[in-house]
Amino acid sequence: MTYFCVIYIMAKVKNIIQLYIICLFCFSTSNAIAQSDYEEDLRTFFGGAMLGGNLSQISGDGIEGFHKLGLNFGAMTYIKLDDNLALSMEMLYNEKGSNWWKGVDPAIANMKVKIYNKYRIVLPYAEIPVVLNIFDKHQSNFGLGASYGRLFNEKEILDSADLSKAFPFRKYDVNLIINGTLMFNQHWGMNLRFNYSMVNIRKLYNLDLLHREQQYSRLWTIRAIYLF
Repeated sequence: MTYFCVIYIMAKVKNIIQLYIICLFCFSTSNAIAQSDYEEDLRTFFGGAMLGGNLSQISGDGIEGFHKLGLNFGAMTYIKLDDNLALSMEMLYNEKGSNWWKGVDPAIANMKVKIYNKYRIVLPYAEIPVVLNIFDKHQSNFGLGASYGRLFNEKEILDSADLSKAFPFRKYDVNLIINGTLMFNQHWGMNLRFNYSMVNIRKLYNLDLLHREQQYSRLWTIRAIYLF
């Protein structure tokens, strides 16, 4: 029930301060459950924090390459299902988007004539990923899952023109996740993740030059992870 409440609250997230509050609430609740109901097995529930970055692009915007840098940070809870199997839930700030500047060739032929110098999309999300993870004997793991994100701001800049209100993005994003974590010791590890949107992130418009009607976020994420 707690996590259903958190998901509802995510729909109301307006800024990053609220995201911090949600993360703290999520983990304080998880720790309380672990201490009260699972004292005989302290690792049934365990949590952690992560900090890293994204390399992202938007397929369908006419730009090729993962040129957009963005932050990715938050907190997680693992629920152990078996000796080598655990379900994880995260609360993230996840910045996606696209970036093109003069000197980087656009993907499609009719854009190779440089008609502008800079084009940038910034899409910060408050996101809940849920991943099923398989662990090895060293606690490194591989996982497959999905995430739901709420967009709480958007920027679309063409040279000096702000197009943010011209062609709005959807306020939600649903992603497929492929995830791998290499643990160096009991606490520290490195995580690599690939995200791909399963729904069109922008409402349908007839955009002739800069966009196709179908656009999807793609990103690679690398993060340092600390398990408590």
